[in-house]
Amino acid sequence: MVREDRMIYESIDSLGQSRNWEIKDIKELKLENPYELVVEPFRGGKYSLHLEGQGMEPEVFKAQADRVTSARIAR
Repeated sequence: MVREDRMIYESIDSLGQSRNWEIKDIKELKLENPYELVVEPFRGGKYSLHLEGQGMEPEVFKAQADRVTSARIAR
């Protein structure tokens, strides 16, 4: 889930794999391909999300990356 101020990943089979990042705490987002999004927070390790369905469109990724960049500048 992507909200105005955070990104949330809820694992359906392993609660310990779930993550909740405030946008301002994300150092970098990378879209390795339409089905793999990598989140690198300022604290903690990188997290690779494997997307299903149609994956993530480049314009959707760009909007999220821009949001992360803006939050990082304001940090």
